[in-house]
Amino acid sequence: MGVLEDIGAFLLQKWSDIALTIFTGVVAFIAVLSFVNSVKGPDITIALDEPLPVEASFAFIAGTETLDFRFPIVIMNVGPRGGAMTGVEMTLPKSAKDYGGAPTDEIRLSWTCFVTERKQVVDLGPLSKSYTEPIFASDRQNSLSVESNESVAVNCIVYLVLKDKKDEQSPPTVDWDKVLKQTQTLELKISWKTTTRKGGMKPHEKIFKIQPKLPPKN
Repeated sequence: MGVLEDIGAFLLQKWSDIALTIFTGVVAFIAVLSFVNSVKGPDITIALDEPLPVEASFAFIAGTETLDFRFPIVIMNVGPRGGAMTGVEMTLPKSAKDYGGAPTDEIRLSWTCFVTERKQVVDLGPLSKSYTEPIFASDRQNSLSVESNESVAVNCIVYLVLKDKKDEQSPPTVDWDKVLKQTQTLELKISWKTTTRKGGMKPHEKIFKIQPKLPPKN
């Protein structure tokens, strides 16, 4: 029995040492992870389905063809700290020629994005009132604060004007119906900047595909 007791004590001590080593490693990992999170700043990104199907309409006015549609995006901060998003821009990575147009054709982009279903309240005592979040647009610059692990729903409205580069009265060589039958999708690019822990600004961009669906012709 003495030998068995010695073996049992030896194994018990070994398992105790292994358990202590594992526990020490877990504690060290948690400490490192906590330190990384403590020095890491906000991580604000944009999420959306792709290719994104959207209901669209178009109108022919004075030599130009305007395609308009809207789509939702989600702005998410997956970082451990709150931060701000600013310098939002929406552009077209491709030209009219890339979509089958002639060198004389061009596409002009106009857009507006606004936060939906989120309001903030300013505590001014009897004068307290709610106000909507800022609007991002092609002719307006604003910033949006996003807390840690917060998601913000945003709706975007886009107008794409297909026209002749020089003559406003001359129609383009292609129309949106022909373009979408050939390509089916259009590319958009959103770029933005986010604040960093050190007080700087970090640039980001995302290129994504939109799949406009035109109503059937009568």
